[in-house]
Amino acid sequence: MLDVLWAIIHSPAFEKYGIIGLFFNGVFSSIIPLPVEATTIALLAGGADKWLVFFVLTFGSIVGGFMAYYIGLTGSKAFKK
Repeated sequence: MLDVLWAIIHSPAFEKYGIIGLFFNGVFSSIIPLPVEATTIALLAGGADKWLVFFVLTFGSIVGGFMAYYIGLTGSKAFKK
């Protein structure tokens, strides 16, 4: 199990797009229940800067919260028609 995680962490795609993936994971976790902990732990174990991970995850979660609020606000209007 750890060998698989280690291979994922050190793959070129994860090292290149891991932070971007964390942002989208944070955004969509407000709408679809996706665990951000796995991505966060993998990035930190891979040696990513902890402050960059913190700010990207925080910003992604805030954007996702606003999206979920907007979907809830406009979705109720769509059902009332």
